[in-house]
This record gives sequence, C-alpha cells and structure tokens, in this order.
Amino acid sequence: DSPKNEILLVDGYNIIFAWPDLQELARHSLEDARKSLADILSNYHGFRAGELILVFDAYRVHRNPGSQEEFAGIHVVYTKEAETADNYIEKTIRHVKRQMLTGIFLQNTCCSSTIFCQKMIYRR
Repeated sequence: DSPKNEILLVDGYNIIFAWPDLQELARHSLEDARKSLADILSNYHGFRAGELILVFDAYRVHRNPGSQEEFAGIHVVYTKEAETADNYIEKTIRHVKRQMLTGIFLQNTCCSSTIFCQKMIYRR
C-alpha cells in the first residue's frame, strides 16, 4: 500500500533509453515509445495510490511553452524551452515538501546533487 499523498516522479526519456524494449521502439518512433511508457506507468499506477508524474524533456524545442496532460490516470508533462526534465523534477520536489515523494528515476549523476540528498529521495 502507498499513501494517497505519495508522488512518484519519472524522467521519461531516461527510462525509455534504459529499457531495451522501449529503446528499440524509440529507434522507429519516439512518440510510440512515449505512449508505451505512459501505458506501462498507467497500469502500474492502477495498483498504487497517490500521484504519478511522467516528465519528458522538450527543452530543445524553440519557443516551446511546455504542456501538461492527463493520460489514463497519470500526469504527463512536456517541459518548456530551456527546462530539462531534471529541472522540472527538482522544482517539483521543492514545491511539494509536505507531501511524500517515494521515488525518482533519474540519471545517476543527478542523484548526487544536493537537493536530492537534502530531501532524502531514493531510487526504487
């Protein structure tokens, strides 16, 4: 069981390029890989209380304002121009101090940054 105020943040592209099946799918269609990951996480979320936020980098898209959408019970975020998924996740961590963050899937280098140590965030 997980508390209703639990938040799971997922860096989408890091997962896509870490999981062989999604990586292969991304070679043909990044959109299909994103959709497949969202489907997988939506199914996972069906067994857990709380909120799941799937974040995709869109920081290289010129004049991109960013966007957010709900997909099958999960919150999907495309970052704005000049904002990486890591930036968005760090900002979210600072914003939701009072809620329980149970996991973040990031690159290993990001896990050593001060904010993650201060908030005692761990990888699952």
